[in-house]
Amino acid sequence: MKGKVKGALIYPAFVFVVAIIVVIVLMVKVVPTFTAIFDSYDAELPIPTQILIGMSNFFSHYWMVIAGIGAAIFLGFKLYGNTENGRLNLAKLQMKLPVLGNIAILNSASQFSNTMAMMMSAGLPMTKAVTITSRVLDNYYVSQQVGKITGRLEEGHTLGHSMHEAACLPEILVDMTGVGEESGELEQTLRMTADYYDTELEQATTAAIAKLEPAVLVFLAAFAGFIVIAIYMAMFGMYSAM
Repeated sequence: MKGKVKGALIYPAFVFVVAIIVVIVLMVKVVPTFTAIFDSYDAELPIPTQILIGMSNFFSHYWMVIAGIGAAIFLGFKLYGNTENGRLNLAKLQMKLPVLGNIAILNSASQFSNTMAMMMSAGLPMTKAVTITSRVLDNYYVSQQVGKITGRLEEGHTLGHSMHEAACLPEILVDMTGVGEESGELEQTLRMTADYYDTELEQATTAAIAKLEPAVLVFLAAFAGFIVIAIYMAMFGMYSAM
């Protein structure tokens, strides 16, 4: 799945990088050229043109500050993510994000059901299987919560009940696990559930990537359209004043 996501993101990522480069070139090189022309006339500039010139001046004079702030924010997130609380809070935040949050939840469910089915087919005890499964989960919060299930199992609780108390995995997975335990077909039930979440994860990832590309293109088109409108409005105003 990670390979598919990386392959599908190549084109949207390329478009996004090109869009950023185009915006920077327009704001730093192209717009100042028109600004010099507009300054030679005493006509009052339209509001969109004034906004565009203000944005261009800001980028031209403070691009190093913007780059520094961006680097500081990135470094701050990196350092915060290396702490225990930061890693836990960022994992929780990941699950609450629009679109990406659903993918993170589906990914955790897929990893849990696939790994548990594999561990059980290998004949491992339930507690050992859960411990190993908790270590392979990508989301740190879910990993920590699943790791605590081992203690509940040692107290005599069922896996389904322990998962319900952990409250970090989808209800369908929890319910299906409980059904599998009651029927004595837990391994088979987990495999069926894994197939379901694998399909759901792939569809959700494909849909998210499909939305990303047009979103980037719309942003670029809207920004370029704003620049064209701002420049043309100023030029028409200049012609009228001549």
